[in-house]
Amino acid sequence: MIDDGALVRRLGVLTETLHAVFYFAPEATAAYESVGLRGYWRGYFASRCAALGPVGPELATALLGGFAPSMVARALPMVWKLANPEDAVTARTSAATAALRRLVGDDLEPVAAAGALTRRCVTALDLPGRPMAAAQAALPRPTDPLGALWHDTTVLPRTPGRRSPRRRRGRPPHLA
Repeated sequence: MIDDGALVRRLGVLTETLHAVFYFAPEATAAYESVGLRGYWRGYFASRCAALGPVGPELATALLGGFAPSMVARALPMVWKLANPEDAVTARTSAATAALRRLVGDDLEPVAAAGALTRRCVTALDLPGRPMAAAQAALPRPTDPLGALWHDTTVLPRTPGRRSPRRRRGRPPHLA
């Protein structure tokens, strides 16, 4: 018998591994700078929040978690005067695709197969109560297999493994 919880955790580790490549790749910094965002954290917060539109530091702090409000406030809303959300999304996606292409190479058949699976996972997700995942899922999925796979990982790691303890115990979102 398959342990669904173990399977979900394994998928989370795999997708998070692919997703996280972008944040530590030189392509990220270059992409941020190409749209006028100097300094890693400005680019980070702009690219993470861009799918939501030009949000302020209060919402970003609440949704991203783990960052001091003063740190987020140093980047937002100033970044939206330097780059619009659409440009930040484009820069993030193109840089992530380039970083993965540098690491994976040109053998895209297995990437396309993985992307077909992650697309099914994203399509099946229950998004209410998951604003970051919903915002990312609403963005157009790239046609490039590496970009498409990375896009899906921006949705998937923010769902099963990052639920509140009450949600993990099976309580519906409206009661958590």
